[in-house]
Amino acid sequence: MKAKMYRLCALLLAAATTVSVFGGCGDTPKEKEGSAGKQENLSDGGREETGQADETGNAEAPVTFTFMRGVWGEATFTKGGAYEQALKEMANVEVEVQITPIGEYDAKAKTIAGSGSLPDMMMAMGPVDSYWRDLENQGAFTPLDPYLETYPALKELADDSLWETLRNPEDGHIYFLPNTCVAEMPFFVYYRQDWFEELNLPEPETIEDLEAALEKIQTEMPDVTPMTVCAGATAWICKDLATSFGATVSGWTPDSEGNIVPDYLSEESRDFAFWLQDMQNRGLLDKEADVNPDLTFGEQKFKTSRAAVIAGVFNQFTTYYTELAKNDPDAKIGILSPLTGPAGIKGGTRISFPMDRGYYIAASCQDVDGIMRFLSWTLTDGNDFRKWGIEGKTYTTDADGNKASIPDTEREADYKSSQIEPLTFVHKPEDNFSWDDYQRNFDAIGCGDYLEYFKTKWEEYCANKYYDYLNPTVVSPTNVEIGAQLGESYLTSYWYSGIITNPAITREEFAGAVEQWKQAGGQQIIDEINELQPNKSKPTY
Repeated sequence: MKAKMYRLCALLLAAATTVSVFGGCGDTPKEKEGSAGKQENLSDGGREETGQADETGNAEAPVTFTFMRGVWGEATFTKGGAYEQALKEMANVEVEVQITPIGEYDAKAKTIAGSGSLPDMMMAMGPVDSYWRDLENQGAFTPLDPYLETYPALKELADDSLWETLRNPEDGHIYFLPNTCVAEMPFFVYYRQDWFEELNLPEPETIEDLEAALEKIQTEMPDVTPMTVCAGATAWICKDLATSFGATVSGWTPDSEGNIVPDYLSEESRDFAFWLQDMQNRGLLDKEADVNPDLTFGEQKFKTSRAAVIAGVFNQFTTYYTELAKNDPDAKIGILSPLTGPAGIKGGTRISFPMDRGYYIAASCQDVDGIMRFLSWTLTDGNDFRKWGIEGKTYTTDADGNKASIPDTEREADYKSSQIEPLTFVHKPEDNFSWDDYQRNFDAIGCGDYLEYFKTKWEEYCANKYYDYLNPTVVSPTNVEIGAQLGESYLTSYWYSGIITNPAITREEFAGAVEQWKQAGGQQIIDEINELQPNKSKPTY
């Protein structure tokens, strides 16, 4: 079983892999592919451009499809905007998009899937979640194998090992297009360095130091939230802070007998959960954490000088910097090094499975080839538009031809991230991360010298890795049958959110709930996982 936090890995993993028109990562666009790149658009009679006229000279009908996806930014998309019109004209495509905030998306997607009325294309967790694997087996989705061969750019979305992981063992087909991500993705703890200096607070090196600093901020700056988080699922956002306790949030790790067990059976993870509870109870952790349905609450506080420390994702620095510069030109942002925990454990980064969601195409879709051809276009002839958008609106070009994303705060309304994110689809693996892109983006907002400090912190986190030992495609039959029911009956009200937000929950009470879960079938799930996954060695991704 995977906890809710893992399913939000994206929360910001995906935020890190979205196109650079958002101000995030992305390599410098390359020249168009050669013959392989052109071949991808030849399945319609030899026309390379998606919107070309057919052999009779008549304009092609546009590729039209419905599309459902979650968004990590503001859910304020307005149809008919300039960016959408540009995409329509360039790619000859009309997309009827439905968006949902990412914190609500997985539950809503399953509700819609359960109704049997699927959009043509939809975001999903994919076969790493037994629910979606079961829908594959029920025939809900289109097998994509033939299209991967027809459109090589789509085949290159993942390496062979990941495609084999996604392949359905029942019929041998691949149904899912993955969004890959980097496995090493630190979730930094940012802090207001200028405030720490004013209060004569050194940068914390231990969990105890952090608590002491937050207590002083609470006393000296009563109108400021000592520590907040960048989104919902507080435990996951603090996944790297958790490593200072020896905890791997939402992961399975070896026990003393050599079996792998979920984090709620780990004493280290329980220590971390109840530490967060204590922090919130003392007013050191934002009282809105895991409570406010607006997932941007913490970011808004930090960007407007109402929070001193924020647990966030590495790629959010540029947004924090530009927003703070507007509100407080003298603000300085520091990044905590991995902290040493109460038991003397040195923190690092919790490594993630290198895929964060992806897309299915419904079996009921009437134009699968059209969608796949369009997706291939976004990676070939449309690659520059996908990554950068429109010059002067979403990016600028310097004298050397280097592109730099325009910060969201400086864009016209039609070209802000909320208008673009809903119309983004697959991306190339090489777009996941590039220090060159980061240098360009840092230079563009006037803090190019900061990158060396940033890279140093990154390397400190990645020097000490904490892995999830569970193969995400290993499926316990008992978990498929009653796992959700067991979780709802015994664990959901506790782990992690319930513990964090309810100071009345004790360790003894939670331990009792876990034992009840095990007796009702949880232990059988653990046993089946360990039997079905004979290789319990540390992952190598």
